[in-house]
Formats: sequence, structure tokens, C-alpha cells
Amino acid sequence: MTAAFPAVHQPVGVTYSQSGSTRDGILVINESIDTFAMTRERLDNLRRLRSPIPDFRRSVRTLIFVASSFRGGSSFLAEILRHSSALLHFQGEMQPILKLAGWNYPENNADSDRIQQVTGDPGLLEEELGSDVGFPINDWGSVDSERFAVDLLWRWIVQWPMEQISLEEAQAIATRVLNSINLDRSIPHKDLSIDIHCKILRELVDRHPMVDPYYGDLPWHKVRAYFPDLPTPSGPHSPTIFEWAPLAMPGPWQRAGQADVSAQAVVSKAPVNAYKIQAIHDFFPNARLRILHLTRNPGATIDSLREGWLSPWFFNQRVDTLLAISGYTSPGRPWSTSWWKMDFPPGWQELTHASLEEICTRQWYEIHRSILDFSEANSVDLFQLRHEDLIGGREKRVKVTLALAEWLEVDPSELLEPVLSGLPPMVSIVPPRPGKWRRNYEIISPQLQKPEITEMAHSLGYHDMSSWI
Repeated sequence: MTAAFPAVHQPVGVTYSQSGSTRDGILVINESIDTFAMTRERLDNLRRLRSPIPDFRRSVRTLIFVASSFRGGSSFLAEILRHSSALLHFQGEMQPILKLAGWNYPENNADSDRIQQVTGDPGLLEEELGSDVGFPINDWGSVDSERFAVDLLWRWIVQWPMEQISLEEAQAIATRVLNSINLDRSIPHKDLSIDIHCKILRELVDRHPMVDPYYGDLPWHKVRAYFPDLPTPSGPHSPTIFEWAPLAMPGPWQRAGQADVSAQAVVSKAPVNAYKIQAIHDFFPNARLRILHLTRNPGATIDSLREGWLSPWFFNQRVDTLLAISGYTSPGRPWSTSWWKMDFPPGWQELTHASLEEICTRQWYEIHRSILDFSEANSVDLFQLRHEDLIGGREKRVKVTLALAEWLEVDPSELLEPVLSGLPPMVSIVPPRPGKWRRNYEIISPQLQKPEITEMAHSLGYHDMSSWI
């Protein structure tokens, strides 16, 4: 999905100020702790309808851990893996579940996103993951509207926690929209899914003014078509954020059972978990841990991280330290004095007055440092995969996909189909093209010359900068 970001507005119901307080950038409607408690209570009430797998974390026998930095291509890879019938997945990013369970900063009581052991509320984490695990079925005609309404409501609770949306309302919207759609099999599943969610959101926006479709994982030209009078947004989408934008749109989904998770590999894809590999390993005590280490050259990744920081998406957490980040903090972005984006790497407190390029470089470096440190200290089954090979020429794509399928022990034809037929860019901010990062070479290159960055790039197999795409 590709979007370009023109003139912006502040989300409805959220007021920004430019005062010098540590709560710069957003007027909190309720205290975060109250929103946190309220959200947990609402999800607790919904969980009985989601039927968690009993003893889920001890039932998992194989865990495929996709380890990557943010903006490193992990969403693209995950979409390829979803085509394999041998693998199980979680519907969306694990981010909101990790936050609610106390595994992410600052709820983890650590000084960054890094944790070394199981912490917080492992019971909540187990029940939520065990309610979510399954696989996509790509058939809207087979959707159970009542179960789909539960999935919608779960997402809406963590996406728009200030809005009080009832299960009855979610069921009514889901039923009306699903009964109205054209199930013409000639319409590509992806296109049909986009139209369905635009119709769902159109009903939701009429009743809940804080809901903004522009924050959803939807093409902006489609949002404009369905919401011609809605201005494009800026700033965080909620005073308290559990799920980062772009927000997941639930699709047709088949829940796994206890026998399924014991027999099939479960894929975990959440870049922030690269800081928690040991804790994740301990959380699944009976699982064989297999790390799929996805790399992307630092020039392209740092440039893409910059795009994320400067987009309306990826707001993570309001911090108590005044931010003065050159290239990000500005009077035109009143929230930029207090809102951090994406992961909190170890030592992030030293970067609150750094340049945006330095922060993005540290985010790339620290995640890969964590992955390499764990793999070097432990006997682990690891497959390193270059994002560049997945988007390269046909021969290269075939070769790497066959090697990946062999390592995963899955049918290669199921992975080759999306790799060869082509997938749209995933969570793309500026339309991708080879070497796009070089437009910002003068800004990024001082970071690439740092000895530790050069050493890390070489460790990941990136030597000749002229070949980086």
C-alpha cells in the first residue's frame, strides 16, 4: 500500500498545543493509566467470545521468529509466508498485545524495549495470542459475520480506545456490509477487502468522530473516494496508542486449534521482538526456535525509517522528556516535542536532542545487534535472508525462495506464486524504486561512515555501497 502525504489536519477530538510542558503535542482526554485499564477490561470481557487455545504457549512445538528492523521488509515477507498452508500466523502485529501485557517500553519497567526474561502479564499475552493464531482463508463468502464482528471490535478497541463501540454495533455493521457486497469471483481478493473495509469505516465514522480512515492500512486514493470531505491527518491518532498506524484491517480468518499449533509451525513477526528473543523463547518453553533473520541495507532502511518518522503513522508513545530532534521536531508538528516513533532502542534517552538520521541509524543498528548477539551466544537454527533478493530479478527471487522453502520445510510452489506474480508494496510511504534512498544520500551518508555502522553492514553482508538498492 502506497500513500503520499499532502497538507494535514489534527484528528477530530484531539487538541494540540505548543507549550513547553512534557505533554507537548497532545491534550490528553483521560489519563493514560485510565485508558489502559479501561482497554484491558473491555478486552477481558471480549476474550470469552474469542475462545483462547488452552495451554497455548506450551502447545507450540515450532516457532518461526522473523527477526528484522522496522522498515526492513518484514511485512512484505510475512505476506509471502501467509501463502503457505503449513504455517500459522497472528492476524495483525503483536504490538498492542505486547503493550497490554507489559512487554514493551515503558510498561515493561525497563529503560528500552529490550527485556531478557518473561515479564508483565504472561497470562494475558498467552490468552490473546491463543485467541488470534490461525491462517487467512481469502474468501469473504465464507465469513461468519458474528465472529468477524468480534474480530472487528477487538481491533477497534485497541485502535480507537477513546471510542465506546459496542459488540451489538459491530455486529450490525458487519452484517449490513457483508450482506451488501458483490462476491463476484473475478474481483481480486485484495481489492474486495479494501472496498469492504472502506464501507465498514464509512458506517463507523458517522457514529464515532475520532475514527479516521486515513490511519488504516488502506490506499489513500480509495479513502479519498469514500470520504471526499475528510481532510488528510497529522499527529497521533489517539491520546493513548496501543496499535500503531497504519492500522490493521481484519480479513477472513480461520482460527487454529490446539492440535494445529502442536503440528504446524507458528510464525511470529514483530520487529520489536528482536529485543526480546530470549524472553519469547522462554515464553514458548516447548518450542523449537528457528530465527528467520531478514536484512536490508542500512542506506535504504535508514531512509525508510526517516519516512516513517515524518509520516502521519508509526506513533508509539508520548515520553516525559522534551524532544528536540533536528529534522523532526518543529513548530509545525506540535506533537513532535513529546511523541516517539517506532521502537525504543537501548540508549534512546541519549538521542532526545540528536538528529533524526542518528536516531534512525541507531534503531537499525540496535535491532540487528540484538539479533546477532543472541544467535552468537546460543545454538540456534538461523536462516539469513536479504530483502533485496526477494525484490530482485526473477532468477534471484526463485533461487532465494526455493532456499527459504527448504529451510522452512514447506511446499515451495506456495511461496513461489506470490514471489513471481508480484505483491503490492507493503506499508509503503513513498512509492518504492531501486536506490530510492540515494536522494537523501548527503543526509544519511555521515551515519553510514561511522565505524560501528560499517562493521554491522559488513556483518550482514553489505560491503559495496554502490550496489545497495
